[in-house]
Amino acid sequence: MNTIYRGVTILLASAVTGEKRQVPEGFSLEEALTVIKKQHLTPLVFQGAVNCGISTKDPVMQKLMQQYIKIMLHSEKQMRAIQQLFDVFEENGIDHLPLKGCRMKALYPKPELRTMGDADILIRTEQYDRLEKLMTSLGYTMINESEYEYKWMRDDLMVELHKCLMAPANKEFFAYYSDGWARAIKRTDFQYEFSPEDTFVYQFVHMAKHYRRFGIGSRHILDLYVYLRANQDLDEPYIEAELDKLHLRAFYLNIRRVLNVWFEDGATDAITEYITEYIFSGGSWGTFENGLVSDALFRSREKGEIRNSRRASLIDLVFPASRSLEIKYPVLKKHAWLLPVIWVIRWFDVLLFRRRNIRKRMSDAASVTDEKIMARKTALEYVGLRLDLDAAEEET
Repeated sequence: MNTIYRGVTILLASAVTGEKRQVPEGFSLEEALTVIKKQHLTPLVFQGAVNCGISTKDPVMQKLMQQYIKIMLHSEKQMRAIQQLFDVFEENGIDHLPLKGCRMKALYPKPELRTMGDADILIRTEQYDRLEKLMTSLGYTMINESEYEYKWMRDDLMVELHKCLMAPANKEFFAYYSDGWARAIKRTDFQYEFSPEDTFVYQFVHMAKHYRRFGIGSRHILDLYVYLRANQDLDEPYIEAELDKLHLRAFYLNIRRVLNVWFEDGATDAITEYITEYIFSGGSWGTFENGLVSDALFRSREKGEIRNSRRASLIDLVFPASRSLEIKYPVLKKHAWLLPVIWVIRWFDVLLFRRRNIRKRMSDAASVTDEKIMARKTALEYVGLRLDLDAAEEET
């Protein structure tokens, strides 16, 4: 691990433990700024630097402190808005299960240390008519609906009301979480939670989903560390058994070694070095190119071979599957035979109003070569994320 990455991970550990730790010799906050900004780590690095004795009079610390204050104020608005939602849901008998950041903020020493882009909440779709009226009454505006969530926005908070725990496109994960409420435990009259073990499994699966598509940021790894520190009596055999069902056990064991290297001075090895470089070389949510190549890889997995994946990607772009069009064109849900007609309507829409956008998407799809797809597959399998294509594919 290079000096910048090592210094940043030490500051992250210090931020969440409160311990004063020694940054490596030669580490410079100024040189680390690019990584800090790309990974959206400002509040964590600032707090960690304070804990480690770096003066707030340092010019770089002054810049970080200004951003920290803005993030803290925004976080406070988010927390108030989330609590208002929970209170209204409770008063109106709306079942809800807070997910991800909604829960993780409370586990950090200060809520602003865990930045959050939106609030994810599992709801029951049969209650959505009532929810829709409540969200509108609270000043939220409906942004869009997808296969697995409803997005609502207010000036202080983006809310994602989940129909299910995983998008259907993630087939094996979606099958495992087919009934998101099956593992729910009642916490209050209308708020639910998962057991500590199932919470961790979901958190890890969600992270793995992002790793294998666009990638992840260091905060995803830090979330795991913070959760494990807060829940030190987890049933480890249960966690490994559940992740094994999803073919994630090998990846999990590799990530546990990364946690040990980053935060507990554990011994590094080739895989932990590779994962560390992969995470820090991208942004807080990986890279756009990773997403393009991964999407093509998963399409090739469905077809059982990697050859000609670029052509398949272009065909999918021009002739998308019915499922991906049902939200915009609901008529397809009951009348799938109308798909060719919808294709024509969509082509006219694209040509008249979104020509520049479609040109870019076609250019992006054309840039994804079979060689890049195979390299992506190899890279994912190296860290324990196997993709079981047909044996015939191995000949490519």
